[in-house]
Amino acid sequence: MKKFTYIIIFVITLSLGSCSNLDKSPYEEISRNETFEKVIDAEYWTNGMYIRLRQTVYGAYVGINEVQADLLNMVSSRSYSDIHRWEPFTASDGNIREIWAENYRTIANINTALEGFPKIKPKDADEEELLKQYTGEMHLGRAFLYTRLATAFCKVYDANTASTDLGLPLEKVYDVKTKNQRASLQETYDFILSDITKAEDLLKNKTGAINADTFTIDAVKALKARVLMYMGKWEDAYKVAEDLIFSNTYALATSSDELREIWHKDNAQESITQLYIATPNQLPSTNNIYFYIDSSKRYKSDYVPTKWTVDLFEDNDYRKSVYFEKVELFTAFNKPYSDIYIVHKYPINEALSTTGSDNYAHAPKVFRIPELYLIASESAFKNNDEGNARKYLNLLREARGLSSVTVTGDALFQEIKNERSRELAFEGFRLFDLKRWKEGVTRRTPQNTEFLEDTPKDQYYELNRPADDFKFVWPVPARDREHGKLQQNPGW
Repeated sequence: MKKFTYIIIFVITLSLGSCSNLDKSPYEEISRNETFEKVIDAEYWTNGMYIRLRQTVYGAYVGINEVQADLLNMVSSRSYSDIHRWEPFTASDGNIREIWAENYRTIANINTALEGFPKIKPKDADEEELLKQYTGEMHLGRAFLYTRLATAFCKVYDANTASTDLGLPLEKVYDVKTKNQRASLQETYDFILSDITKAEDLLKNKTGAINADTFTIDAVKALKARVLMYMGKWEDAYKVAEDLIFSNTYALATSSDELREIWHKDNAQESITQLYIATPNQLPSTNNIYFYIDSSKRYKSDYVPTKWTVDLFEDNDYRKSVYFEKVELFTAFNKPYSDIYIVHKYPINEALSTTGSDNYAHAPKVFRIPELYLIASESAFKNNDEGNARKYLNLLREARGLSSVTVTGDALFQEIKNERSRELAFEGFRLFDLKRWKEGVTRRTPQNTEFLEDTPKDQYYELNRPADDFKFVWPVPARDREHGKLQQNPGW
């Protein structure tokens, strides 16, 4: 994977005409002795959080969650080979270690900010409100990061066992000397919900809007609905999701052209939060394992979708021509294969390719309204409300060019899962969805086996891992476990 270096731009004056405030100097450039004097200092720290989120929302976290699951086959072993194979995937894996470290680095900076913000004395009511909002954004950012860590490094939440299941080391304040042990999973989710509740109060006056590149009250609702669903609090998750849908702020795309604008050109029509990016110095990590063109303009993707994945999309599904493209694919040895579907959800971003080289960066979409339709549908079904489960499922299906369904029972739940698999494909949700649905990873029919990595086959396109395989829960990185004396997840 490409690594991006932080390049800090110093801005002496603030431009009221700027389309975003996220081009200001973040906290790394401010002396800790001076950083908590004025409200604008809180803004710098908050901008710094978003800069770090730009590096963590996309990139390795998304890629690993997808390649370990069942929607993709490996063409080249350049990226995440051991994880895709599930062997010899170990606690020493560098990619897993970096995900753990980067999330905790960001949490440490958030903790420093939350400790420092109370030292700031706003000069008027407007500044007081701004400081409240920056504080709320920090709480939501921490809740977001802990949620991602919990889904990757912990078991699925079960109310019957959560008090004894292993959770995360909860870093609540900035303290480099103290090494916290792992909390229970119950304590972990309680802390996440506590941060969400604080953000809910502090951001109540920051109205959600299309094209928001920072957290708003609607972002709070989006994360709250997600977390409540992950906890199996179906009735509560449904209410929060429905409330956000009913706001009518975010319209579903209803054509291939609209979806193409969203995914290929960063139109924010469906985005509740879409992070700010700009060339040349404010670019995010990328999802370019799916789509790569070499210097001779040949397609050389590391991974391609399975035939089963492509076939999950009907031809009249508006997403199919946006999420996939049929190309002539070349192997590492430049052997061509015609009519192969590649993932096209994150193609070259022409708007950012201004230096003569291809740019695969896209504005990270942190929360999108379609996810709330899926949460409402699944939560309603789990709460024995099939009418509303079908309602929200069909609203999303119809927006994507599909006919409504009338099925009930297990068939309805399968349609809900299929729709979630389609809508959120390649966004980093798949592995945890399989884990919480208690389904194994079975890589179904590939498009073509000739160009795929295949030795041995049962670690590639014939891989079949049961739902209780311990590697569904990522290991605490060996280095961190040894330094902090952290208890390791079972099996590792």
